[in-house]
Amino acid sequence: GLSALFAFVPGVTINAIGLYMVFFVAYQGSLIYGKKDGAVNTAILALVSFLILIPLTEIMEEGAFQPIIYLNTSYIGSRGAFTAIITGLLVAKIYQLVIDKNWTIKMGEDVPPQVAKAFLDIIPAFIILSLFALVRWGFSFTSFGSATDFVYSILQTPLQTLTSSVPAFVILILVAQLLWFFGIHGSYTILPILMPIWMGYIQDNVAAYQ
Repeated sequence: GLSALFAFVPGVTINAIGLYMVFFVAYQGSLIYGKKDGAVNTAILALVSFLILIPLTEIMEEGAFQPIIYLNTSYIGSRGAFTAIITGLLVAKIYQLVIDKNWTIKMGEDVPPQVAKAFLDIIPAFIILSLFALVRWGFSFTSFGSATDFVYSILQTPLQTLTSSVPAFVILILVAQLLWFFGIHGSYTILPILMPIWMGYIQDNVAAYQ
């Protein structure tokens, strides 16, 4: 009975890894770009932007007055890992550019700081979410159907194929050891590049194990 008890856990952890990746990539990106005060808001904007890119399915169930919209959860897992990284970085950069150009709503000095900060993010949020809505709309006219499928087909799948063979894995490990020889932390240099690629195997391996 343990399987039935804990089976839901992977659904909100491993199988939803894209949600956490996009949030924390944008958060750290905002810190790197010097926008510490807006790091949390940037991360939330990135999360919303990531969800905008995910295909939705409308199903009219019997007796319903309007179609029920379903979110395809396969896109928030390892399939969307690369899209999450790209989205997080883009949102953090766009947010930084908009704030640096002072494209914001400024309140008077008598307005409480928390209220002023809330208005500060209105224009950046409008620009970012509008851009990602346009991206979603544009990809709906392509054979890929969505930006996530485009990234998965053009970038993630080829890279996974390239790094999934035994010779490729051995070469990468040898490169890591060679970097150690020169005083560079080989694992920390190689793994940040490869982990997003290898994470794409998690769901396949879980399915194979089951």
